[in-house]
Amino acid sequence: MQSKLTALGPATAWIGINNSDDVGLRVDLLAEVFLKAGTTVTKIGEGELDNQTTGSSGFTNAELKSIPIGLIGDAAVVRPGSELQYKLSVRRTCTPAGHAAGTVAFWYNGRSVDSGSTRDAGSRVAATVGGVAGMLFLRSGLALNATAGAARTSTNVALNSAQVCPGRTFTPIGTWTGALP
Repeated sequence: MQSKLTALGPATAWIGINNSDDVGLRVDLLAEVFLKAGTTVTKIGEGELDNQTTGSSGFTNAELKSIPIGLIGDAAVVRPGSELQYKLSVRRTCTPAGHAAGTVAFWYNGRSVDSGSTRDAGSRVAATVGGVAGMLFLRSGLALNATAGAARTSTNVALNSAQVCPGRTFTPIGTWTGALP
């Protein structure tokens, strides 16, 4: 039986820096969502968040960012066995502010706690399929899963201002794949 994917987002992402010398680095974030049915991969949504602060080093200094994601076109038809792919990319902001270079730390695979002393790296993306809203958490092994992780981890991406804006390209952090909620 087919369902329809009628809404995406927001995506939440924990962003920090690898080294406190990079404090002041500002970034643009790009979230893209694809529907994979067999060997066919179709882009169904995207969102961008520009000129964002990155906090400082270590998870305790990371910042939670919420990236709105718009559906491209009409509702996507979800066939049995289809998977969702979520790609997160980053670049040094094109707005003239902050450091010209640095290393971003993206945190994920944590519990779904966004505030307080027990906050954790539960980076995730929301999707509504067949009228039911659900969350897909970014897990280790580039997996999307309806269950949050328990052991936060990070991936580092080095950025610089070598490319001139507005043509500065995004650097992929990763692409996570999993069953729809």
